[in-house]
Amino acid sequence: MEAVQAKTVDPVEEEKVEGYAFVYGTLKVGGKFAPGFDADRLEVMPCSIKGTLYNTGWFPALVLDGDNEIQGEIHRYKNWNLVKRRMDRIECYNRKDPKNSLFVRHETEMETPNGAKVTVIFYEYNHERGGIPKDFKEVESGFWEV
Repeated sequence: MEAVQAKTVDPVEEEKVEGYAFVYGTLKVGGKFAPGFDADRLEVMPCSIKGTLYNTGWFPALVLDGDNEIQGEIHRYKNWNLVKRRMDRIECYNRKDPKNSLFVRHETEMETPNGAKVTVIFYEYNHERGGIPKDFKEVESGFWEV
């Protein structure tokens, strides 16, 4: 798998009926926050991304630096703009002030298991805000157990 070419999402976003998210922790099926999205989730597909996964003690934190395969899921949702706003709140992402957000929302293209390419959003821990705290533990397997 090649390195992810991610871009920070522009605060002015177009309205979309459906969209995709790559999730790797508490938003995965079975995760703490997943039930709040059950009514809008249309499809779930396994996928991975290159990076480093940390255990913060409460939730996982993905950083794109690193070569580990981070296992997750691509979710397709209806009511996309509403879903994104709910995810932003969970991930403490402020689209008007991403530099000071706990996580930053990115957009990239990923390949589904059937070979289709889809544009997904995902959240990266904002390590540029103050580095990786010493008490974060790397999840070497790249898999967050839900």
